[in-house]
Amino acid sequence: MNKIYFFSLFMTFFLTTAQNPVLEADINVGDGNSTPTQLTEYDGELIFRASNGTSSSGGSGNELFKFTIDDGAELVVDLRPGSNSTPNNLTLFDGKLFFTAFDVNVGGVDLFSYDGVEVSSESLYGNQFSGLFNPVVHNGKIYFAGFDSNFTFNRLIEFDGTTGGEVPGSGDEVVLGGQFIGLGDHLLVYMNLTTEPTDVGRELYKYSIPDETFELVKDINPGDENSNLSNFVNLDNEVYFEALNELWKTDGTETGTLKIAATENENLEVDDLFVWEGNLYFEGNNDDGRELWKYDPVADDATQLSSVSGGNDDHRPSNFVIHDGFMYYAGRDGEDTEDHLWRTDGITVEQLDDFIISVSELAVFDNRIFFRGEEENVTGNELYSFDPESLSVVQINPLNELEVYPNPVQNQINFNQDLPDANYQLFNLQGKLIQQGEINNQSIQTNLQQGMYLLKVVDQANFNKTFKLTVK
Repeated sequence: MNKIYFFSLFMTFFLTTAQNPVLEADINVGDGNSTPTQLTEYDGELIFRASNGTSSSGGSGNELFKFTIDDGAELVVDLRPGSNSTPNNLTLFDGKLFFTAFDVNVGGVDLFSYDGVEVSSESLYGNQFSGLFNPVVHNGKIYFAGFDSNFTFNRLIEFDGTTGGEVPGSGDEVVLGGQFIGLGDHLLVYMNLTTEPTDVGRELYKYSIPDETFELVKDINPGDENSNLSNFVNLDNEVYFEALNELWKTDGTETGTLKIAATENENLEVDDLFVWEGNLYFEGNNDDGRELWKYDPVADDATQLSSVSGGNDDHRPSNFVIHDGFMYYAGRDGEDTEDHLWRTDGITVEQLDDFIISVSELAVFDNRIFFRGEEENVTGNELYSFDPESLSVVQINPLNELEVYPNPVQNQINFNQDLPDANYQLFNLQGKLIQQGEINNQSIQTNLQQGMYLLKVVDQANFNKTFKLTVK
């Protein structure tokens, strides 16, 4: 059974302090972008990649930075003076923070470690491979995808904290996009084998760690076509993933690799899978746009949590993190196509701010939500934080229950409740203001041409709600 719950996204929340969200560090001062990326907490520090400007402007380029409560944002190390080392793939393992970056000593991307004091090269470049990306920690090792020594194919690379190289049995696999995940004694991998018959495309394989062998799990898109796998996540000893835009799961066997009927019945395209408290959260796309959905594997239910409407129909949830009983994420509202800060308790959704835009790269640090954001025309993409402790819900939008009728509209728009001292604005779908004024009693007189319009109602306390109207 599939259930769809619609919750209003026009609830307005006020903060007890005007300082939330807070700009924590303007690393590239002014309106330049520092673009903090891959925010990762390690040993009381928030580590990330950022830029404080180009070398020609006195900056270091894209390098490794840290943020602490006492000292703010600081450059950890400039690994490539005069250019960008571009740290990437930040991963906690064996008490250290590992990452990849350009190593000037070898002329390519290599593996580095940071122990809270200094950065060290692990000197893996050239050891049968070059370049590393998409790390997965599993069974006491880090697994990467990386080019072979000829820069021809992506192979599976392992690293035990001291040494690394291609996995035993490697040599025939071609790993696509670094899409793989650990499951028991195996790695499930989106790939093909150079030795595989040509009637099998790029599909779901597994690498047996004990047996050091690769084996086809299932030809999801039969024949020589590719299944386009992505978004691997672990849930209850199974792996969920996206294949051909649909939701699948596998236990590592062919018979146990199945399409999820609950999302198929809703005709959902899925993306950005995330696991929380035994449920799967994801972006689902059907006729209602790209919204936040939840799948309960026990009840086999698919539930729609968000439903934005207005000038924008796509919520586009992403960048999920968990803190104190809530899942925080970046998403869009019905007013624009900018990413803002949201959260959900698994039942309802709340927009926490509509001022800071371009929200992404969420992380939990110092009991706060840190993220990349931008105050339009003031700062570039910089490091912000949001303190949930300062959040106080003091009033719910009184327009939540407001409805319009009839829809489609002819010459009069009616409301289901009185709207004293309320105003309205009518826009076409290109955003042009067509009509505005005060609402008299419970109706608006119109003389509009046929088409689609947006009606925005604003009451005397500045609460608002937007409707999509069809004029016959």
